[in-house]
Amino acid sequence: LLTITVGFAGFGLYVERIESSSRLADIDDELARARAGTATGQRPVAPDPGEPNPPDEAGANSDLAVDQPVELTLAADGTILRDTGADNPFAPEELAVLATQRGTVTADDGQYRALIAALPEGTLSVTALPLDGFNAAVDDFRRALLAGGLVVIALEALVVWLVATTVSRPVVRMAGTATRVADGELDTAVGPP
Repeated sequence: LLTITVGFAGFGLYVERIESSSRLADIDDELARARAGTATGQRPVAPDPGEPNPPDEAGANSDLAVDQPVELTLAADGTILRDTGADNPFAPEELAVLATQRGTVTADDGQYRALIAALPEGTLSVTALPLDGFNAAVDDFRRALLAGGLVVIALEALVVWLVATTVSRPVVRMAGTATRVADGELDTAVGPP
């Protein structure tokens, strides 16, 4: 029972890590597209909330909501030089930290994913998307794994109880017969082995 429980827990952690990595890779791709659109002057357009998401390059409907990215140009000290796109959610302290990083990072205590790139004039470009959908999906996935784990543990316990009861039934009968004989009931029938 313990071995299966530990095995399922390890499997659950592995699958959760793979799922999180896959979703973050999708968000990173979206950030790269938003950054490329900013560089070429083409801004991503959010779809009408009443319509399904349009097909992506592979022809499949995307399950990622298209959020308006936060687009900032920062000085080396984290001062905002230009603010376009969605409202800036970052505090000055967070912007100072972002100014020291490059590449794709998770910022603002896990609330935003940001792509930070150096610009030729010594400034930085920050393109960020909120992780609300990602965090909600990961939480839902973890709850599903936990519920599945509890069901597996309950089924394991039931099977162990049934097997133990079935296997021990003849031993319990034999012990009962031996106790009756020891108590003086010498006419007790002893069953077949």
